[in-house]
Amino acid sequence: MKGLDFFPKVAMNDISKQTFIGSTLSIIAISLMLYLLFRDIIDFYSPHIKTDSIVQQDEHEHDKIKINLDLYFNRAPCHLLSLDQEDSLRNHKLDISDTIEKISIPNSKTKKTFSKAEAYDLNNLYNAVTNTHGCELKGFLEIAKVPGNFHISFHNYRSQWAALRQQKPNLIPNIRLTHIFNTFYFGDIDEKTLLQYGITPRGYFSEVKLNDLPNFLANQESKNYDYFIKIIPYELVNENRGTKKHTYQFSISYKESNFILSQDEMPMILVKYEFSPITMRVKIQGRDYLHFLTHICAIIGGVFVVFSILNSILTSIFDFDSNN
Repeated sequence: MKGLDFFPKVAMNDISKQTFIGSTLSIIAISLMLYLLFRDIIDFYSPHIKTDSIVQQDEHEHDKIKINLDLYFNRAPCHLLSLDQEDSLRNHKLDISDTIEKISIPNSKTKKTFSKAEAYDLNNLYNAVTNTHGCELKGFLEIAKVPGNFHISFHNYRSQWAALRQQKPNLIPNIRLTHIFNTFYFGDIDEKTLLQYGITPRGYFSEVKLNDLPNFLANQESKNYDYFIKIIPYELVNENRGTKKHTYQFSISYKESNFILSQDEMPMILVKYEFSPITMRVKIQGRDYLHFLTHICAIIGGVFVVFSILNSILTSIFDFDSNN
């Protein structure tokens, strides 16, 4: 046991002698060093994440980001639905169909891709409304980083809506914009990337299905729906790899109001959005190997010095010479 003593004491005859106390302290010191070294190595190779907020002017406001959505209507046929988008830069797109797919859903729940040619066939429209066909809008639309909105209504098929009201007014009660968002998110960052930056992929981040958004499918009256969205940019910086990515969190509120056929031209879902001037920056900080080595040396030297002092005190108290 005494052979493990790293703190030998020099006796009066100048002979270095090892003690039981020194051996015990040596074992404790080695165990403490190994524990601290192990913790330091784990800490060094673990990502060090720092989060702060910055106010910055987006120099690339004309760059586009994606709004990804999957929106299901149970009482509105694809023949009438049009998704339009506009913003404060005066961009205005009508009936977006290059990136948004319309899928017709009959009562049998058999999905069928809808073509624009069908929208102009009034007989098909009458049949779809009579049988309360539904529709799914699925895909994405690109928006500039400025305030704007997108809305879903019958605007692009105004003539078909007017013909339906004039020729088949008894079918109008069959049409409602009752809906549910199956998916709605901004950008392209996946959940795995978010987790790397210590971000739990919920709270309206990328690729998170909105199970807690309202389900309006059961509404029995025709209504207008308004959503208000605040988009919060996130800048993800990895100093170790020299990479920078962007994603977006958002908060959302909504309201519904009655649609009165005699007063309102047609029902509508209006989704307004704006970008926060505050950008959240999440940074994986780089690690310095020289700093790591210095810390290791400090651990070894510090533990050795502290236990050397303890050894001197204890051996003096218990009278080194009398015990040997």
